[in-house]
Amino acid sequence: MLAGGRSSEHDVSLRSGASVGRGLEQAGHEVVAVTIGRSGEWRAGEQPVVLEPGGGLLGADAAFPALHGPFGEDGSIQGLLEQLDVGKRTAMLEFRNYEQFRQPTCFAKNRRTPRR
Repeated sequence: MLAGGRSSEHDVSLRSGASVGRGLEQAGHEVVAVTIGRSGEWRAGEQPVVLEPGGGLLGADAAFPALHGPFGEDGSIQGLLEQLDVGKRTAMLEFRNYEQFRQPTCFAKNRRTPRR
């Protein structure tokens, strides 16, 4: 789960990310929270995250960007995840309503979104 970011909506994204993380954990998923700082640095807890083209993202099966504003809602992060090879080999989930987890959409080759 990605939260924070370089936009003026950094703090809102942190709150959204915390809410998304709790919901995903309650649904039985293991969540790795990655915080993107205001200056663009990526951290998982206190550890810096190294981004390498084609290297994936911390071994995650899916990426959930809970980012707002520029660099989060403009396709930038999705493009970066594609470069990391996350968008090609894993499901990348986006939800239109973070609080209630409604209307999930899944973008990945040969993957289906489970229906409840």
